[in-house]
Amino acid sequence: MKRNKRRPETAAVHGAADLEQKNGPVSTPIYQTSTFAVTDNDEQERVTTTDRYYTRWRNPTITAAEQTLAALEGTEAAMVFASGMGAITTTVMTFLKSGDHIVAQRDSYGGVVKFFSNWLPKLGIETTFVDTTDYEQHARAIRPNTRLVYLESPTNPLLRIVDFRRVAALAKQHGLITMLDSTFGTPINQRPAVRH
Repeated sequence: MKRNKRRPETAAVHGAADLEQKNGPVSTPIYQTSTFAVTDNDEQERVTTTDRYYTRWRNPTITAAEQTLAALEGTEAAMVFASGMGAITTTVMTFLKSGDHIVAQRDSYGGVVKFFSNWLPKLGIETTFVDTTDYEQHARAIRPNTRLVYLESPTNPLLRIVDFRRVAALAKQHGLITMLDSTFGTPINQRPAVRH
């Protein structure tokens, strides 16, 4: 991963832009197209895996946003979604299967609580909700089939701060995935993916 030497406020503005590029746009253009033109089958084959083929798969504007987020978060990559619940649902469904278990804090966004309580059980995925800052409860809730610990900090709507490093260490000790929604905690305030 390329280390970003820009200050956070500069990375937020320029993120994925190549500031050394000659005669490039000052700001990233917005590509408002669903498809991109190709001249022949060979070119179509070459561009199929790029962000200049079909916007529902990838798009240069989305690529720039993802690269900017990754630079701000200090990660190798990032993905953007149309909504937070789209991101949460996709992540959970990517890593969990029927028979798996989640430990989640009780003080979470209502849509998450509903998804974990009403929809995941229909797929055979159970959730145990624990008090947000009672870290011993987190530890006691872990079962042999637990695969994921879900956190949110600051919480929505009560804005409680969670010691996510402490819970992530517990999850790591048990070989679990830690998932953190930091919607209210921008990368300027907290960077959960960066190890200090």
